[in-house]
Amino acid sequence: MNRVANRFEGRNTTFAEFDANVSSVFGALEQSGAARIAYLGKNSDWAFELYIGAGRAGGVFAPINWRLAPREVAQIIETFEPDLLFVGPEFHDAVEENSGELPDYLGFVAMPVAHFKCPKTVDLVAQMPRNATGKLLKRELRKPYWEGRARQVN
Repeated sequence: MNRVANRFEGRNTTFAEFDANVSSVFGALEQSGAARIAYLGKNSDWAFELYIGAGRAGGVFAPINWRLAPREVAQIIETFEPDLLFVGPEFHDAVEENSGELPDYLGFVAMPVAHFKCPKTVDLVAQMPRNATGKLLKRELRKPYWEGRARQVN
């Protein structure tokens, strides 16, 4: 199982690592109940792991063409109605700027992250906390996870 299964931009992923990463995606999707996931980003090895993990969980994976205009991306999301949107690093700012056009129920996951930092669980919230101008209040999202701890990460 130490043979390389995937080579991408200098990262080598063995079959064992690939299986573990796909299992992490599967577990997070199973636990969250997310059955429909979308990916907005360029080609990557992580997108392939999302695709296989969603299939293993019995879900549907929809890659969104990164060359589309923000309004076109919003229309695809409106039509597909994903539970989660995984966003490649090139598009974090674009999604943040255009979040007003996206449904409130939609959960976002910023990609890529190192495999050891991949989420083991995904929590869906009914509504994202925002200020009067619509900016996401990240501290409010993090607050329940840091209660009772001396040191917090913001």
